[in-house]
Amino acid sequence: MMQLESFTTPARVKSIGLGLLVIGLIMFVIGVVTNLDNPARIWTTLLATNHYFLLVGLAGLFFVASQTMGYNGWFVLIKRICEAIAGYVKVASVIMIPILLFGMGYIYHWTDPHAASDPILVGKSAYLNKPFFWLRTIIYLIGWSAFAFLIVKNSREHDSHPGIKHYNSSLTLSAIFLLFFGVTSSTSAWDFLMSIDPHWFSTLFGWYTFISTFVASMAVVALMIIVLKSFGYLKYVTEEHLHDVGKFMFAFSVAWAYLWFSQHMLIWYANIPEETIYFRDRWENYPVLFFGTVIINFVFPLLVLISRGAKRRKR
Repeated sequence: MMQLESFTTPARVKSIGLGLLVIGLIMFVIGVVTNLDNPARIWTTLLATNHYFLLVGLAGLFFVASQTMGYNGWFVLIKRICEAIAGYVKVASVIMIPILLFGMGYIYHWTDPHAASDPILVGKSAYLNKPFFWLRTIIYLIGWSAFAFLIVKNSREHDSHPGIKHYNSSLTLSAIFLLFFGVTSSTSAWDFLMSIDPHWFSTLFGWYTFISTFVASMAVVALMIIVLKSFGYLKYVTEEHLHDVGKFMFAFSVAWAYLWFSQHMLIWYANIPEETIYFRDRWENYPVLFFGTVIINFVFPLLVLISRGAKRRKR
């Protein structure tokens, strides 16, 4: 029987973390002070950043649930890392409330009273209205946090009380979460991000958003494996496990590129004004960032991670 390990953060790592936290707070204050004349930029940046890390945590929970439902045994040795990442879900959920509460008027154009004169927004008003938006948001945040708590709690109890009971509970919780997340991962992306520009829409946006953050979550898992092994933990985790994590990173990077191209091709082919504005704005105003994402999210992973050896080497 494998001995359970408990990670104790070294003092040096705590000091580095505290230093990075201080630097982050200083940069945040500078960002706020230099953009007081543009509050929309402050609130949208907070929303995008918090939503990103929220989804990274949810992707970790999704990985646990999907591997549990797939009866995969290899991931058990890195399961605690994924559960730790999922632990951030409740933190990000709490942070999301004040961002939306105080920043909604700056972030979402459809909340403006003058939106009633916009025929497109009037047509979407049954979905894009404050009461329904807040109802969906509460369901998202409470539901995700509850599943993260219950799945991790059941997993911890399984350590101290081995048996089929907690294993069956993990299957049940994972199945229900995957159904819930399958819907809310897309609708939340529509609500929190896509509705910032309510004149544009894409049926692929929800999956496009999820896949990008799933790759990021797998990258965090890989980094944590390397860091923990450098401290002497995860003795039973081998390069085979790192190889499997790398395969997920590679596969979903290719899937991201597929959706990126599909979204571009369909919108370009249809040439519908309310859809093409998405690409026109990015080509004209942010070409380096726009095409840079393709290099970072597809070209680089394709060239680096496609080989077997690259997925097994720590660097």
